[in-house]
Amino acid sequence: TVYNYAPDVNKQVQKRGNENTWQEAADYNVGDKVPYKVTVTVPENITRLKTFNVTDTPTNLKDDVSTIKVQYVEGETTTELKQSTETEINEIKKIKEVDNGFEIQFNPEKMAQYAGKEIVITYQAELLDTAVTTTVGNSNKVSLIYSKKVGTSGNPDTDDDKKTVQDETVVYTFKIKI
Repeated sequence: TVYNYAPDVNKQVQKRGNENTWQEAADYNVGDKVPYKVTVTVPENITRLKTFNVTDTPTNLKDDVSTIKVQYVEGETTTELKQSTETEINEIKKIKEVDNGFEIQFNPEKMAQYAGKEIVITYQAELLDTAVTTTVGNSNKVSLIYSKKVGTSGNPDTDDDKKTVQDETVVYTFKIKI
């Protein structure tokens, strides 16, 4: 039997004024802190992967990296995935700011306990004054990049060896002339 353990990613934005409702689109005002949730399905073969990164690329929004939480929730228990330090290797290699977004680089070999389960990334982004006020909206895309191929350098051979899964949400804002 051949198994293909493909990871998945689902991005949602919180409905304004309702912290329990997550959806694909919402409306906010310029300057608002917009809550986002990214749910990552960790593949069964996570420990065999060499690359497992989540990248967020917002348009007309700026992610607040200080608000990022990476958690595993099972029933009433919430486990925070930790970032590695100089002396300790944890589930996350590093979280870094990229343009107005961020990248989370995971340590696949440290994620065996999450294989086949879901981890949730929550954070906030500010809607900038450059926001589009038409029905096009302001998109925020998340990409899950993974690979198990390794070249002679110890890294994936090329970007062609990496696979990407994406999802997107949209935030709308409008102007009223009086």
